[in-house]
Amino acid sequence: MGTVFRVAVLMAMVWGCVAGPFGAASHGKEKAERVRYTVHLAAERLPAAPSAGEGAAAATGTVQPLLRGTWWAEVPAPLTTDGRLFVHLYANAFRDDRALAGPVWEEVLGKQRLPGRIDVADVTVDGRPARYAVRGTVLEVAVPRGRPCAVALRFTLHVPRNNGRLSYDAHAVWLGNALPILAVRDAGGWRLDPYYPIGDPFYSEVADYHLQVTVPEGWQVAATGWETLREARDDRRRYAVHAEGVRDMALVLVDSTYRVLEGRTPEGVRVRTWTRQGDRSELPRALHEAAVRSLSFFHRTYSPYPYPDYDVVRTGGFFGGMEYPGLVMVQGAYFGDERARDDGLLVVAHETAHQWWYGIVGNDEVREPWLDESLAQYSTLQFLHSAYPRIARHMERMLYRHARHPQTVAWQRRGLSVRAPVYAFPNWTAYSLLVYERGGAALWELRRQVGEEAMNRALRRYARQHALRTATGADLLRVLEGELGADLDRFFRYWFEGVGGPRPEVKARAPVFMPPGEP
Repeated sequence: MGTVFRVAVLMAMVWGCVAGPFGAASHGKEKAERVRYTVHLAAERLPAAPSAGEGAAAATGTVQPLLRGTWWAEVPAPLTTDGRLFVHLYANAFRDDRALAGPVWEEVLGKQRLPGRIDVADVTVDGRPARYAVRGTVLEVAVPRGRPCAVALRFTLHVPRNNGRLSYDAHAVWLGNALPILAVRDAGGWRLDPYYPIGDPFYSEVADYHLQVTVPEGWQVAATGWETLREARDDRRRYAVHAEGVRDMALVLVDSTYRVLEGRTPEGVRVRTWTRQGDRSELPRALHEAAVRSLSFFHRTYSPYPYPDYDVVRTGGFFGGMEYPGLVMVQGAYFGDERARDDGLLVVAHETAHQWWYGIVGNDEVREPWLDESLAQYSTLQFLHSAYPRIARHMERMLYRHARHPQTVAWQRRGLSVRAPVYAFPNWTAYSLLVYERGGAALWELRRQVGEEAMNRALRRYARQHALRTATGADLLRVLEGELGADLDRFFRYWFEGVGGPRPEVKARAPVFMPPGEP
């Protein structure tokens, strides 16, 4: 108990010493209101060839990773007004994979699976033992009402084996949504949404992180943020990572078979692509080039990228890619299968677009998943037209084809909207057809009617007004209508709900003047 608090005090001193690329003007008042996390993480067991009698390893051909850590959060007073805090422990969704039944969970879990969990202990508030309770994926902690506090705990993470964003193989451990994170408290109260099997069922606000990770010699760390320290002691390596104004902290631990391709955008952002020995050399280089080019394109088109680093990391998983601030996970097949080259370039561009739509401009990914996914599809197609026109033409054809697909029409006739929350979708097919394809096609059709520059102006304003904040669909609609000078309600009802045909044409007027900073 006391050790956790002493570590927290030490790290509070570290916070005052770390310099980053953010000036005061970039964050203003919001920075003082953020949660600040400090995490120490040590890998006690990482994948390796299993020795005789290792039990669970025989089912997967590798040892199940085990990590221990301490977690500390400096919490501002506005979050403590009702005398309690809630912390998401998403890894506990995989505590008993037998309880995760149905075809949707089957896709997430895959054929090779092992349960995992995160255990917490020694929870303190301001250095004193605290009352707390763990209920599934949520930790509740009693805190002093209405004043800032420091919450600390120890945790043990048993990494599950599955087909998702928190898993591992023989050479890497990818830790997406693995660390404890405070729940959002919005106008409706605390948001304690469970881990749904469809979409990205997470909702978080920007925070600052200081992370220290210790791994065995030969292992490396890719993480959200930028490295401030790397040192070797005996047979261990210690990394320190700092991140400001990010919605989550994700990391991937990789062994010595991984290699790094490194470059910079014209704007000076360092881009690293993590590939594995034996990957076809031309494919990782193509993905790396797409990452550099797309990051620079979105930086110039929408708003400056506010972080110094961007990492693209080869992992497993059934997903094509998975976005986190400053780091994206990309399916390993794109690094080694020439037939998947075009899809890989598209995926990298899509996940890079998420650095703006979800990352810089946040949204409630549980209740409004379309807001980041449809925008990311639109932005991906816009970039591909500028850099990879052949791939763009194919994507555009498929986008419209899927948007008008009989299944898409059927789901809309049953009342399922592009604007639906993740838990309303019965399967991944419905989710993809509506949220990605129909939503993306709607925005692309709007661009076709009003012009690219008008859309760029609108999205620049949207990015500027809501940078490092949480936006809503109504916010986006308000900006679009203001910039385009058109009532878009009928247009989006046709595309999102499938009502109000025939297909509406937008008659844009002169843009309505909106003073800087006005919503």
